[in-house]
Amino acid sequence: MGVITVTGLSAKDSRTTSFIVEAYSDSGYTTLVDAGTAPAVWDSANGISKMLGVIRLRNLTTGSTYYLRSASIIQNYGVGDWRTYSSLAGADPSVSNITFGSGPPSGSGNETDIYFDTSSTSYVLYIYHTGAWHNVTGFGTGTGGSGGGIFSSGSNANGNWVQDPSGRLHQWGTFSAPGDLTFPTPFSSPTGIVVSATEIYPGSGSSNYPNITGSPTTTGCHIGVSGGGSTSVTWMADGPGVATSASVLVDPTTTKGDLIVQAGSSTLARLGIGADGQVLTAKSSATLGVDWETPLANPMTTAGDLIVGGSGGTPTRLAKGADGTVLTMVSGAEAWATPSGGGGSGSLVLLESHAGSAVSHLDFTSWYSSSYDEYEIHLIGVALSTSGAILGIRVSTNGGASYDSGPNYQWCFSFCVASGGSGGFTASDKTRICLGSGGDASGNYPVSGKLTLYAPAASAYKAFVGQLNSKNASDPAGPTLLNGAGTYQSSTAINALQLQINSGTFTGTMRIYGVAH
Repeated sequence: MGVITVTGLSAKDSRTTSFIVEAYSDSGYTTLVDAGTAPAVWDSANGISKMLGVIRLRNLTTGSTYYLRSASIIQNYGVGDWRTYSSLAGADPSVSNITFGSGPPSGSGNETDIYFDTSSTSYVLYIYHTGAWHNVTGFGTGTGGSGGGIFSSGSNANGNWVQDPSGRLHQWGTFSAPGDLTFPTPFSSPTGIVVSATEIYPGSGSSNYPNITGSPTTTGCHIGVSGGGSTSVTWMADGPGVATSASVLVDPTTTKGDLIVQAGSSTLARLGIGADGQVLTAKSSATLGVDWETPLANPMTTAGDLIVGGSGGTPTRLAKGADGTVLTMVSGAEAWATPSGGGGSGSLVLLESHAGSAVSHLDFTSWYSSSYDEYEIHLIGVALSTSGAILGIRVSTNGGASYDSGPNYQWCFSFCVASGGSGGFTASDKTRICLGSGGDASGNYPVSGKLTLYAPAASAYKAFVGQLNSKNASDPAGPTLLNGAGTYQSSTAINALQLQINSGTFTGTMRIYGVAH
């Protein structure tokens, strides 16, 4: 966008109230590009009416030729005689900070230095500002010279506007008066808005005098016509806008989904949209400090799977291990293996534990693992509710759906009691492996001890061997030590156990461990 600034107009008629300047794109003055007005004041010492301030003609294209004309607005008369000017394309400005040269400027300059490139048929204007040269086109768009734009600008059906770095808004356009004018963009405050309007003289007939009725608002004002009638006017409005920085944000994006990222030193840059499924990630090694990255893909497929680093760190699925196995390193890679417990052969791995309170049975259905062929069953403080009741163990071959209560068990125990007596007894109840011969319900002698189960998946009979501490209800002397063995007489593999009682209930804990080898 180019701007022509007009100053110093004068007229000898003391009735002059203002001056109007119009810019046309043709020498016949038929295609109006922009117009502006400025008030006049009588200078009695020199006998002239002088223009106050400046008139800026904006929205001009750099390198184009424009034809200007000016006239004075005379009180009670209207527009005076037009004075025309030849093409300004070759006019030599005479301001002290303007220099001339062939080609775009190079090197640095002083703030507000002005440079005319004389290599074209009409001068191209450059201004040095904020440490860089900007050409006139670049002022509005941010694309000129090496420094980008320092003004923001725009236009719509209501007119044109430009905003300088201080935030001051300058707006202009044409309008059919009388009526309510809407500014192209709102001002930030009604205080300080100055609006002027000048009739576009139709070429014949009497003149009409537009006037601003009432106080302007941030969004517009009313333009009336003195003496009635209607007329076309050019208008200008200056006022406060929102202050901008030394340079206006220039959008670097080119594609839907692009992002604007701070590239350092207050420079904004484009980050192109990522691929489908990628996520924005902080990345110090990336040029902009952030980048689109492909997130971790989940390789897991089954409950209990783990993610481990494969070749080059690629996320890889490690399927869950068998019951009782532990995660360990094998040849430098993660793997499930039967635990050694850190202490070698014979270490225990807890597989299943249940505690019951006043129950008639506890079922154990998840302890079996092909990783073990030896299991320890621990009874911890199992107190009986009924004297003479007997604990027992039954087995299942179908994962606990049912427990065998048929006469398929054999067992025997030897014992010694605190009174000094000893002896033994064999199976009279063959529907389970009995753990004693009639317990004590006082609570002082709960059943505690352990049994070992061997090869529950073998085709041979399933063997239990153990030692328990309890008290026979008929022996008043004290505790009874039981050493015994039992078998489940079936070739079918067993995979569930049930601790149960033949009368009343019990309270206590039973745990099953795998014995690592």
